[in-house]
Amino acid sequence: MVNFGNTLSPEALRKFRGANDSTSTASSTKTSLHKSRVNLEEKARSADCNALLKAYDERSYCCPSSHPKRRYRYPRRLRTRRRACTGSTSEPSSRASGSPTSRYTPGVEFHFILSFAIDYDSSPSPTNGRFNVFWDTDNLTPAQVASIKSGKSKVKVAVSLGGASVGDGSTVYFSPSDPESWVSNAVSSLTTIIKQYHLDGIDIDYESFRADPDTFAECIGQLISTLKSRGVISFASIAPYADDAVQSHYLALWSRYGHLIDYVNFQFYAYDAGTTVSQFIGYFNEQSQNYGGGKVLVSFISDGSGGLSPANGFFTACGRLKSEGKLHGIFAWCADDSKAEGFKYEKQSQALLAISP
Repeated sequence: MVNFGNTLSPEALRKFRGANDSTSTASSTKTSLHKSRVNLEEKARSADCNALLKAYDERSYCCPSSHPKRRYRYPRRLRTRRRACTGSTSEPSSRASGSPTSRYTPGVEFHFILSFAIDYDSSPSPTNGRFNVFWDTDNLTPAQVASIKSGKSKVKVAVSLGGASVGDGSTVYFSPSDPESWVSNAVSSLTTIIKQYHLDGIDIDYESFRADPDTFAECIGQLISTLKSRGVISFASIAPYADDAVQSHYLALWSRYGHLIDYVNFQFYAYDAGTTVSQFIGYFNEQSQNYGGGKVLVSFISDGSGGLSPANGFFTACGRLKSEGKLHGIFAWCADDSKAEGFKYEKQSQALLAISP
């Protein structure tokens, strides 16, 4: 994952908003079967959430009550995420503005994931669980987060923890000096950030470790458990990728606390560029087996630099998975890069997730 993103200029934001002010937006998807939800999630570090949100139309909630997905109101989830810029979509709630609302069915929830909060100070040095905000607070303010959620029940905002690097590019390590105090500090500092920014969930995105898998599993598991039990968050996700060291830590977490983890935002874009449709489906089946029983979301990187890109068959693979009842949602990295393309792939993702299987 990348730990930085491009900032949207005020002029660009005004232009984007002006072109979309007539649409109300919100959306995220999790799983696509009638028993599950489908989500759309997107990460952003600098991009104004309002710009991304304008690409979704909440009017898509309104579909005939005879539609099975509408009748049972099982949300689909599309999660788009980014390492530097984060935004995400979770339950079927809205779709992209610019697309005819009549073409979408309700049930897509949208999640923004803000990247990142890191337990480092500005030095940068680790702080043993005392998290600080490292996204662009000029563009992503508490007031803006509250504004995009206002009146949109299907729009959720989360914070991603960790990331790949911090400050001048120094590697972010999960490195608690004392596990018990790390959990206490993390619960306290994150509760403050979550309440200040009107957030709904957390996403775990550590990629380098100076602690063994068991310590990681207990610290993160207890963090999620405590925040959920206190009503501070309503959902939690993890963002592993295919690396032995990374997987050993996240699979240890999953084996003990998988019942508390709502989504697996697997970084399929970390596979080699040029991945084929058949390879992608093979990777998806492998990771679905690794995270058995979990909502594993497919993913793409906006600039097409890794994995199976939207231009080379990503949506073909999604269509096949959907026909098999396996498309639980879509995760994108990241909003900063997607903005330059008018969020076209996020719109296409919502359209796909909204279609009945």
